[in-house]
Amino acid sequence: MRKIMKNKKFEILFLLLIIILAAFLRFYQINRFHFFNYDQARDALFIKRIIVDHQFRLIGTQTSIPGFYTGPAYYYLMAPFLWLFRLNPVGIDVGIAIIGFLTVIIFYWLLLRFTQDKVVSLAFTALYATQPQIVQQSRYAWNPNPTPFFFLLYLWGLFKIANKKRFGWLLTFISLAFLLQLHYSAVSLLLVLILFAILFRKQIKFGRPFYLSFLSFLILMSPLLLFDFRHNFINLKALFGYFKNGAPGEISLPSFFSGSIMKLKLLLIELPLGIKSSIIAFLILAVLFLLFFFKNYCRKNLNFILVSLSLFVGILVAALYRGPFYNFYLTFLYPVGFLWWGILISKLKFKRWPKNLVLILLVLIIIFFNLKNTTIFSPPKRTMADIRKVADVISQDVNSTKPFNLVGIQGGDRFDYNAVDYRYFLETFYHQRALDWDIASYQKAENLYLISTVGKIEPLTINVWELNLFGPRKVLETWELENNVLIYKLGK
Repeated sequence: MRKIMKNKKFEILFLLLIIILAAFLRFYQINRFHFFNYDQARDALFIKRIIVDHQFRLIGTQTSIPGFYTGPAYYYLMAPFLWLFRLNPVGIDVGIAIIGFLTVIIFYWLLLRFTQDKVVSLAFTALYATQPQIVQQSRYAWNPNPTPFFFLLYLWGLFKIANKKRFGWLLTFISLAFLLQLHYSAVSLLLVLILFAILFRKQIKFGRPFYLSFLSFLILMSPLLLFDFRHNFINLKALFGYFKNGAPGEISLPSFFSGSIMKLKLLLIELPLGIKSSIIAFLILAVLFLLFFFKNYCRKNLNFILVSLSLFVGILVAALYRGPFYNFYLTFLYPVGFLWWGILISKLKFKRWPKNLVLILLVLIIIFFNLKNTTIFSPPKRTMADIRKVADVISQDVNSTKPFNLVGIQGGDRFDYNAVDYRYFLETFYHQRALDWDIASYQKAENLYLISTVGKIEPLTINVWELNLFGPRKVLETWELENNVLIYKLGK
């Protein structure tokens, strides 16, 4: 066993297998269109308008805080992929999958430099490559999904800075600019950078590379700053409103302590180890803290400090958020638990070959359950052809002299009453642009096409905000399609 573990060909073969498996899990039947809901369709529509209509944007998506927007980096990052795929929205999914695949490779490379232990690095790369939730988020378009890639580059930049490599400042600031524009939960990394600069002030040089790198950060953030300046500081006002009133939402919030423990459990136990039992997770966390505070395994290790800072500051900042919290807010920190475990195990003082043997056996067991729980083989609830059929029917009926709008009744946990998914196909491939999905646009429309995917409904009596704004008086026409899909043309 010891000879196998020291064999370089074995390491290369195992790494190659991980890379092939990571690619398979991220690209297998990605064109089946598993996920195209409101967020994906809205972003695809904005990216399409950048490419085709040259309607360039200074902002990204609105956050859960009304009037508070992210930067536009996600749109411009994904635009080449949508263009290469001739506006087929699967192109954005492929772009996300490519970034997710590259994240696996960077993860191995970074952990290997952090630990200098090839077996540990291969083991935790295999776990990261197969983790079901990470795989799923690597297969569809959404602005938080590329954040682990930039988080690893951010850590690499800090590592370079601590080792007096000037290139580190540029890498850190560029990665931070992308992270902040992809999702504001990454604001904790700004605090991590400040704490890092204080802790390692004797090793850090704040010279010309720092100032040029900071300037690059400001340039990347400038579209958002320009938008705020042009729109009476709408973002800044929304942020002040949040600090005063909190974020809207009816979900009861956990206490600061219990919320922090839940997030720590997610990042350190559930994602890397696949353990969801709260009792087992609590016992593991208790042992980890005993090791951390009473042993000197890693407290003086630079890499462990970087990872721990990112982990604990990220959790503390997230626990301070006053609004409904969802796990995907921490997507940028998904790699951190794998890195934390990898560094910790590489520093444990046991004989190397029995430790590696036990590690490999445990990793193989976790990978088995990871693959068992993957969702990539699940059939899609609907296909691109299903959406095209609806868009085709509407496009043939639209009167170019009458402004029209769309509304969708999806059922289940779908909340997209604006039918943005159908808007994308109608505008992109049939060149019929509906009015926007704001109050004035629904009131201005002369015809409203209601798409129901839940079968027959009473379109004149159903209580939906968009329908109420339009004020339908009569059903002008009805089309019944396959899979229980109906289209109602409504008039005033």
